[in-house]
Amino acid sequence: MIIEDDRDIVALFRYVLDIAGFITEIVLHGEKAVRRLEVVKPDLILLDLNLVGISGTDILKIVRSDSRLKDIPVIVVTGHPQMAVGLQSETELILHKPVSLEQLLSLIKRFHPVDTEALSEPPHDNVTKLYNRTFFINRLSYSVEHTRRLGGEVFGILFVDCDNFNLVQQQGQDFADRVLAETAKLLRTVVRPYDTISHFGSGQFFIQVEDLPTKVILHQIAERIHSNLTTRMRDTLNFEMTANIGMVFCSSDYTSPQEVIRDADIAMFYAKSNPHTDLVIFNPIRHGAFRSPEKYTAIMRAGAPLHEETDHKTTS
Repeated sequence: MIIEDDRDIVALFRYVLDIAGFITEIVLHGEKAVRRLEVVKPDLILLDLNLVGISGTDILKIVRSDSRLKDIPVIVVTGHPQMAVGLQSETELILHKPVSLEQLLSLIKRFHPVDTEALSEPPHDNVTKLYNRTFFINRLSYSVEHTRRLGGEVFGILFVDCDNFNLVQQQGQDFADRVLAETAKLLRTVVRPYDTISHFGSGQFFIQVEDLPTKVILHQIAERIHSNLTTRMRDTLNFEMTANIGMVFCSSDYTSPQEVIRDADIAMFYAKSNPHTDLVIFNPIRHGAFRSPEKYTAIMRAGAPLHEETDHKTTS
């Protein structure tokens, strides 16, 4: 569990823990951390001391006074060394910011055996440097289970499909790689550092947006991606390209990552075949009929038309 309110630092910590083989939970506020620790028992806690509200020092006291939690290794991270005075006996390690990736990984190895094979094969796509499909599905699986069983925060999924990517590939592999790399750069500028971006292949990207309060936020992110992608490709590569985006607002109704990806697929195909919009949020009432194996298989194989009668710019 990462308890830290600086989102850029969270992104670094999460990346290192990913490499070490941990499945991470991010908590940005002290009050929420206390609530989560009442129902979960992490294998390792990275704890910032300087939190708003309930401080990291208070959280450390709670952990060490709880018979269920007291043996959990805690790595304290702080930019204020004076705050850590007297805590040496209560924590395994105290790190002073800024913390390097190599330093943190070396220290985590002391508490958790790291798969050296996994380290030699990072979970990233070579061209885009984004997470690969396998890693994304593993993280999505955890999030689905977390939300379903423990009442975790609702999250969102974006399926970004670069339109007519086959035409891009016809211009050669080098050009296709440049398009993918530019798309990845654009996606990183739109989402937060600790959200998860993955390249599934052939110009198809999945994004997991954490801690999502409403569908409106998810749609706003999709709109920024859609509008900025066309501009970026025109400015950097002198190439016209847009994207179709399917969205899923993930609540506790989902039981597997495959269900989420299926609904994102369906939403994206609605977007692709709808003349009124390139952005669609999956709606179980409107789109649920295509969850049946027969219809879902049909649209995956043939991209069957899914036109809707609508005069609106967006579908939800």
